[in-house]
Amino acid sequence: IKSWKHKNVGVSHGLSTAASRKRKTIISDNTNVTQKFYYLSIGSNIEPEKNAARIIAMLAKCFGPLVMYPFFYTKPVDIVSDNAFLNSLAVVLSSLSPVDLKQELNKIEAALGRDRSDPQCSVKDRSADIDILGREDFFDEDVFKQYQEPYISGLIEQRQNPADLRAFNLPATK
Repeated sequence: IKSWKHKNVGVSHGLSTAASRKRKTIISDNTNVTQKFYYLSIGSNIEPEKNAARIIAMLAKCFGPLVMYPFFYTKPVDIVSDNAFLNSLAVVLSSLSPVDLKQELNKIEAALGRDRSDPQCSVKDRSADIDILGREDFFDEDVFKQYQEPYISGLIEQRQNPADLRAFNLPATK
């Protein structure tokens, strides 16, 4: 695993066998809360390099260490736009329910300028787009492979020519 620090928050790139184990956290009232691995797609096509860095920083601030995949430029899907997307995949560990986690992700999107109250928001350019693809008790990259969207399969299968985000204080992807 290659790790780096971004604003004092750990981010991991790659896979970890230790991460594949089910984890539990004890909260202050001594109640056991099972944490789940949430599989996310993240993207932006408005100032994408700048917003990709912001998305990662905000995810790490909310959820702690992340498993991140390289960023790739992709063509827009299901929207009419000349702006390419910068997409990646991430995995976070959280005890939140899917509904509560989606609310937190929507807050991140809103903080970066996405207007979810706009009925057309799903077909417009966006500064941040974070979707939950799956939730599991374990870490398994194959979870991403069950999604047929071209950009997801491309991110998993074609790890060639990733975007170079060093200018935005993110590590080069290899």
